[in-house]
Amino acid sequence: EIARSWARREPEKMRCLEHPGHQNRGISATRNLGLGNCRGDYVALLDSDDVWLPKKLADQVRILEAHPTVAMTYCRSLYWYSWDQAATRQDERPTAGAPEDQVIAPPDLLPLLVSNRAMPALPCSLMFRLDMARAVGGFEESFPGLYEDQVFTAKVAARYPVWASSVCGVKYRQHAGSISATSRGVGQTRMAVARSRYLEWLGDYLSSISMDDASVWREWRRQSWMYRHFGGHDPETEGATRLDAWRWMKKWLLRSEEAILPPSVRRHLWRQPDRVERI
Repeated sequence: EIARSWARREPEKMRCLEHPGHQNRGISATRNLGLGNCRGDYVALLDSDDVWLPKKLADQVRILEAHPTVAMTYCRSLYWYSWDQAATRQDERPTAGAPEDQVIAPPDLLPLLVSNRAMPALPCSLMFRLDMARAVGGFEESFPGLYEDQVFTAKVAARYPVWASSVCGVKYRQHAGSISATSRGVGQTRMAVARSRYLEWLGDYLSSISMDDASVWREWRRQSWMYRHFGGHDPETEGATRLDAWRWMKKWLLRSEEAILPPSVRRHLWRQPDRVERI
């Protein structure tokens, strides 16, 4: 009712959209509904529990105007706990883990995102060009919730220049009702199953666009090896199962490999596959 009331008051600025029959079709389908109705050049996303800081939009418009080749920009985010007076954790402002305040040529950002060495580009921190979003096919509706944002940013980072801003522009509210929090509530296994599915999709996507960057494939192979045993499992599985214990062991092995083996040997271990297949 609040949204509809504003749409009636400001019909040239506000529109209230919904799926037929007021269906809940998931995040990706709903974002695509918005993309299909956009009229401007740039798109920014704001979910109901997050907050844009006052200069966020202006800063990002300036970046996109100044760098016509950049398809998407994102900013640092404050992980916001202090909105809740009962919170026991302090607010956090993680470092990006990616080159900041410069054009990142494709696909240089993608291995950092896939390996989690770079912080994920949160939906509330994004601004991107509408024509680019439509060119990559928008959001993947087969991912209605978990990993839908990482699927989209992977599609962009694989093909287009990106800009990561060092300015903190959003407050990312941390609470027990968020999708990621409720997923963690049923154990790490559900998140691992979702990541396994994301990595399977990513391998198919990289093949479909004929990705030939060895560093991208190397990181994809490493991550897929760590998560492959979760494929086909029920994402609602509760608790830290033996599967998750095996994931932690693989994670330790990968860290040991980075510390011990020379780069030439590591490149051979995780070389680009001739075709995507189960590793």
